[in-house]
Amino acid sequence: MSTPEREVSLYMEHAGQMLEVAAHNIADGFFGSAINRAYYAIFYAANALLATRGHARSKHSGVVAAF
Repeated sequence: MSTPEREVSLYMEHAGQMLEVAAHNIADGFFGSAINRAYYAIFYAANALLATRGHARSKHSGVVAAF
């Protein structure tokens, strides 16, 4: 697997983990935490998309600006 493909894969793995945690939080009634984890899932997924074009960012504002 090439470096960009590995980067995309890692971002999507993180996104999936965050969604899984969000689901557990919802089941346990921790809705604020679920929203937080869902936000991070979106952040990682957006970074995965940006990484396909060589534009991944580490800061949230950078992801929003690049997206």
